[in-house]
Amino acid sequence: MTKANGSPAIARPDPLVPEQDIIDLRAVARLLWGGKWIILICGLFGLAIGVFLAAQIEPRYRATAKLLLGTERADVLQGDGVMVEEYFGSTTLMTHIEILSSTKLINRVIDTLGLDEGPPPLAEFADPSPLQSFLIGVGLRPRPAPQPTPEIAAERHRLALIKSVGAGMTLASTPDSRVISISYTSGDPGLAARVAN
Repeated sequence: MTKANGSPAIARPDPLVPEQDIIDLRAVARLLWGGKWIILICGLFGLAIGVFLAAQIEPRYRATAKLLLGTERADVLQGDGVMVEEYFGSTTLMTHIEILSSTKLINRVIDTLGLDEGPPPLAEFADPSPLQSFLIGVGLRPRPAPQPTPEIAAERHRLALIKSVGAGMTLASTPDSRVISISYTSGDPGLAARVAN
């Protein structure tokens, strides 16, 4: 088309006709191939970070023991066959779970396995440096806590050990059964098995 004065006419798109989205796969492939080194370097960098983070994860081991409660017993003298407790419901299982997770039982486990080897040695109380003394004197730094007595340190160590063993232990009842699963998770596989058993 040409205008009346002889110059070419500029075609305008019709606003009523929708434009079609066309994806040129060759152009996309050329674009990706042009940035292949950037993609490769970023991929290797991500792989290196992933391997580094995976190497930092501490392995955890879980040991599980199953405990059967209220077993059936045979009454041979009466000839009645097998005797079962009349009522053994979820409240009975929950009661046993509470007993198994009690502090008294955790203390027995700690004593039986010899996990309490005494409190860690008390750190020597070091005198603060001149800068720390100045900051303490001015009030910009709190005074250091007094060193606990050996009895208090032993008690704190025992409480921390009880908390640690309790935190690693998981107790769950199996639905519609008399079985309680006792699991213990630890970084040491031998310790996990001994505590669960």
